[in-house]
Amino acid sequence: MSYVIEDNVPVRGRVTTRENMSELTQTISALEVGQSFVVHDRSKGTVRRAVNLTQKRLDRRYSTRTQATAEYGDVLRVWRIA
Repeated sequence: MSYVIEDNVPVRGRVTTRENMSELTQTISALEVGQSFVVHDRSKGTVRRAVNLTQKRLDRRYSTRTQATAEYGDVLRVWRIA
């Protein structure tokens, strides 16, 4: 395999807009203090990772807890606390 070295290729900057944010991240970002929502279709790790990244990016505080429901079993509830 041969590699080609190139000069003066600009580095593409990161663009975070509403269009390229996931629906989960948009929902987390839209929460007001005291509001919450339930996530039943994603893994707990995926939700907590999205909450952590949104928390750092927007300088907000969130809390997550596992809850048992009759319809979906164990689900994750996300609250905005500050």
